[in-house]
Amino acid sequence: MPERKRILMPIVDDFGLFSATDRATLQAAEEGLVTGADVMMGQPTAKYAIDEMREYPDVSLGVHINFSPGVAQRSNGSEALAFRSDPEGGMAQLITQTRRQIGAFQDMTGQDPHHISTHNHTHTNLGGQVFPQFIEAVLDTVGGDGATLIRGVDTQQIRHCRATTLKQGQPPLSPKAFGQLLQANEHVDKPLDLLVHPGLPLHPNQFVMLSDDYTLDMRQQDLAGLRTIIKSGVVEQADYKLVSPTEWLTRRSKKWPGPKTK
Repeated sequence: MPERKRILMPIVDDFGLFSATDRATLQAAEEGLVTGADVMMGQPTAKYAIDEMREYPDVSLGVHINFSPGVAQRSNGSEALAFRSDPEGGMAQLITQTRRQIGAFQDMTGQDPHHISTHNHTHTNLGGQVFPQFIEAVLDTVGGDGATLIRGVDTQQIRHCRATTLKQGQPPLSPKAFGQLLQANEHVDKPLDLLVHPGLPLHPNQFVMLSDDYTLDMRQQDLAGLRTIIKSGVVEQADYKLVSPTEWLTRRSKKWPGPKTK
C-alpha cells in the first residue's frame, strides 16, 4: 500500500544573514530538526553558510530573495512601501534581484536552488497572491523543469511562532497546540512548509544586535520551540512525515510532464 502520510517541511529562513542565525541553523540540521534552509545571497555570511551546510546533505538548500541587497528589509519597511508606490519599477527591480540572486547561488554551488522564498512580501499583491511575473522569473532562471519549489505557491506555509507574538510574551506553540494545527490543516494537496527563524549567540552571554524583526532572544525561543515540537513525536502522531524539499521534488518529478513541445 503506498505511503499516505502528509508532508511537513521545516525550512529555515535567513540562512547567511548573521553568524547567530547560521550557528542556529547548523545546530538545527545537526539535530534533525529542519529539512531545508534558504540562503540570503549577498549577505555577509552566505558563502560560509553554504560551505558549512555541505556537512548535512539531507538538508535542502534554497534561496531567500532579498528585494534590496544588504540589510534585511521588513515587509512593511521603506523598500516594500517604495515597491507599492512604483509597481512597474518595483517589479523590474524584483525580477532583476530574483535572477541575480538565483544566479549567484548557481555560480557558488553549481546547481539550482531546490526552493525559493523572499525576505519580504514584495512578491505578492495586497491580497497575498504571488505575482505571476515573479514565478515566471524564478522558473526561467532555474530552467522551468519542475526542479524548484516556490514556497507559498507549491506549499502551504504555517508557523509555530511569530516575531509579533514573541514580542508580546507569547511563547511558541506547545506540542499539543502544534499537533492540533497539523490535524486541522485542510490543504491536503500541498506539503506544509513550517517557517523557522532560529538564532544562537556565538559564545555564552554574547550580546548580538540583529537588524530585523526577530531579536536574538526571539530566535533562541524559536529554536527551542522547534526542538520541543519535533522531539515530542507530535508530527508523527498527526500522521505527518518530515520531508526535505529535494525529496518532495523527486516525488513530484515522476509526475512532471516536462516542457511543452510544438
